Amino acid sequence: MSSRRPRDVAPAACVRRLLALAVFSVENPLRREGVLFVSLPHDMVTALRIYNVAGVQVATLQQGQLSAGRHEIRWSGRNGLGGRVSSGMYLAKLETPLRTIARKLLVLQ
Repeated sequence: MSSRRPRDVAPAACVRRLLALAVFSVENPLRREGVLFVSLPHDMVTALRIYNVAGVQVATLQQGQLSAGRHEIRWSGRNGLGGRVSSGMYLAKLETPLRTIARKLLVLQ
């Protein structure tokens, strides 16, 4: 018989919230423009940034409060100065107060 006390077991609602937090997917590879999909269980502050393979931030796609639900965030394949990025591997990084998720992006120009 288990000696677990109720407080040691995460409530199902907490588990669902953590699993649903910031579902993040990407159309890959990206050509001229791409869409990144973010799904949030509740309103929260987020930041979605693109980095090159050297770890240098290339662009900020979203920063600030996002409402609960599904969001489509477009990236034109341009850096923060408006220039087109070169072909190669990039990292899209979604940061929230509870979790950070990163996905690889292949850009083909």
